[in-house]
Amino acid sequence: MLVRADSGSPVRVVEGSDWLLEFTVAYAPENTVKSYAGRLSKWWGWCVDSGIDPIFASHKDLVEFQSRLQEVPKGLSLTSEVRTLPSDPRRRSSRTVAQIMDTIKQFYSWAVLHKRVPEAMGQGLSNVKTPRVATTATAPRLSKSQVATLLGHDWHPRNRLLIELLYGAGLREGEALGLRIEDVHVNADIAQLFDCDLSGAHIHVVKRFHATGVTTKSRRPRVVYLAPRVVQAYTDWNAWMYENLGSPDMNVGDVRSGTGARV
Repeated sequence: MLVRADSGSPVRVVEGSDWLLEFTVAYAPENTVKSYAGRLSKWWGWCVDSGIDPIFASHKDLVEFQSRLQEVPKGLSLTSEVRTLPSDPRRRSSRTVAQIMDTIKQFYSWAVLHKRVPEAMGQGLSNVKTPRVATTATAPRLSKSQVATLLGHDWHPRNRLLIELLYGAGLREGEALGLRIEDVHVNADIAQLFDCDLSGAHIHVVKRFHATGVTTKSRRPRVVYLAPRVVQAYTDWNAWMYENLGSPDMNVGDVRSGTGARV
């Protein structure tokens, strides 16, 4: 819980807590909400320790906070006078600093919209420039032989579809598992059935609650066009579904070997 000190007694900070609650109500993944809470708490804690009311903080305050994120060693209070050199491994990465700053700026944009902070102050904080992030790719990638092995395996039709959605369409796990039949438009007739004017095989990625707890990361819907092999995987899964389950009214992510769950 986010707190600030008034007259020596910690009290609930409704502004930050209400913002996080809105994420929770919008079915944001639990880990995302925890990350946002942790980032905002760093700012809130530094403000309290520095005698600053975060609801009336200034542009200068946030710039100073950002400087301390960049220079104070990890593990020490941000009010510490200890500073690091650029090559010190105790420094936070540029990506971590940028994520914390972006979260704080998102909070103040929300707070201005909902009249929780003075408009001029909130806009000033939202306009603080986020530091540039180093773009070096560090995530491991599958080799060509590994991809060939993965795609060449004789998967169950449901698993084949999920692999194709993840690899061929670039969906996240929560997005693939949360797809519904009405989201997948592999031809013009199906698209017309669901009042969609788009041409070409595509899917609509929509944020909604799913029984497994997975969900999309963004609250905004988007359209992803499908390669022929993804469409073929969907067709094969659809044929298996009718032969074995007898009903199309279910989530892609709910169909497992021999069992199915209705939406």
